[in-house]
Amino acid sequence: MTKKPLEASLSLITATVFWGLSFVVMKALVAAQLKLAPGTSTWGLSSLSLAIRFAVSAGLLFLIKPRQLTTITKLEWKQGLGLGLFGGVGLVLQMDGVNYTDASTAAFLTQCYCIILPIYAAFRTRQRPGWVILSATLMVLLGIGILSRVTPQNLKLGRGELETIGASILFTGQILWLERPMFHSTRSHWVTFIMFMLTFLMMAPLLFFSFPSVNSLMRTLQDFHGLVLLGILTLFSTLVAYGLMNYWQPHVSATHAGLIYCMEPLFASGFSLVLPAIISSVMMIQYPNEKITSHLLAGGGLIIGANLIIIVQSTIASGKKS
Repeated sequence: MTKKPLEASLSLITATVFWGLSFVVMKALVAAQLKLAPGTSTWGLSSLSLAIRFAVSAGLLFLIKPRQLTTITKLEWKQGLGLGLFGGVGLVLQMDGVNYTDASTAAFLTQCYCIILPIYAAFRTRQRPGWVILSATLMVLLGIGILSRVTPQNLKLGRGELETIGASILFTGQILWLERPMFHSTRSHWVTFIMFMLTFLMMAPLLFFSFPSVNSLMRTLQDFHGLVLLGILTLFSTLVAYGLMNYWQPHVSATHAGLIYCMEPLFASGFSLVLPAIISSVMMIQYPNEKITSHLLAGGGLIIGANLIIIVQSTIASGKKS
């Protein structure tokens, strides 16, 4: 596979834009669904939206190339199942963990893979990470900490924190699984399809424990505007974002990709400055815009700066090799 670090970096950044968008849209969707089905747990609503998103996305991928379904190879099954297992279990832990800790702490701990990946790479290659990687990692870690407003006082290790760290470790496994050389000949279209199907199958059983009846489940899907938000989450934050990840990530190192993925909370913060009020006016819910703060400017600046350093370094290195 010919490495294309610049195109890959821009594509992965686009994926983080859509993942960042999902935070705002998901919060608005849950607020709207709670109006339709008061008393429903946010856990159940999150499970429902994730199950629908991955099921519909898998269906769309199948409809694009239905005749090729029988051509899926063993390697594609192996890669897709691995991605679905790491990602699916990680999402479950993340969903439960956020209920037992502050959202800011969860956002910070979710990005643990930006530390885990360089350490793993150093052990694997038996070489110390370069100063560029070390500097960028520290910049991202500091930026996420500032964005999340994490302090020694609110950073503790209870159930929520441990589950979120566990989710980050699993997301690390997902990133590393994509990097494995044995999968470079696989077709990302069908790998993503398998990943989506397994994730759906893992989410679906949670609905039985979250909703008392089918009627209560169906009530949450009766609002047209809510279905529009669910469509946005399905098309952009699931189908397109994971499609970009699975196709383009092998063109860069796992460490490089992990640093790019840390831009997700930055974009989430940016969307939170504008979209909540617009969505609230349409859906008649209470969801105010966030405000620009020094934490957003300082933390965001560090994360953007770190990624620019990595992108420039990777582009220069690729140019020298060619």
